Amino acid sequence: MINSINLILISLIFAPIYGKAAPIKKPLQLVIESTFKRSPKIWGTYNLVSEKTRHKSINQKQIKGSLDVPIADVVLNKESMVFIRPISSKGKTEYKVNSLPYIKKKGNQYLLNIDHKSDLLFQVYRDQIRKLLNLSAKNGPIEEKNIIFEKFSCTKKKGRINCVLPILVNGI
Repeated sequence: MINSINLILISLIFAPIYGKAAPIKKPLQLVIESTFKRSPKIWGTYNLVSEKTRHKSINQKQIKGSLDVPIADVVLNKESMVFIRPISSKGKTEYKVNSLPYIKKKGNQYLLNIDHKSDLLFQVYRDQIRKLLNLSAKNGPIEEKNIIFEKFSCTKKKGRINCVLPILVNGI
């Protein structure tokens, strides 16, 4: 009787450890890095020089392929960073303007406040995120609620602004 109770207890303790468990899916980690250079024509405006996208979770592998509608310009105001994107349709060019408030850290570091602005940030980077997810998703389309922006930081140095946006995607 005691041996059977001991066997049951041992099986209850070690079964979850040695049993077959479903694999834990880690969220996909993506990073969008944008570099802007000071515009010689318009004071206070920075033009896009390069935009790189990479997988943070797969040994920093860079995702190849050009993004369709990159951000063209950034304007740095006293309290916010303004993103300007040209959108051409039917022979006309329209400009989409989004503004995000920032917190200035020590020196020339800017931490954009995205606590309750994830929908606005998703509007700014919608095309890039969709293209990234199409390149990296295996199970079809991903809902916007599964996309989490960690933090958005920018550094200003020698007439350039370098921005880094890490993104977590659940449900892949």
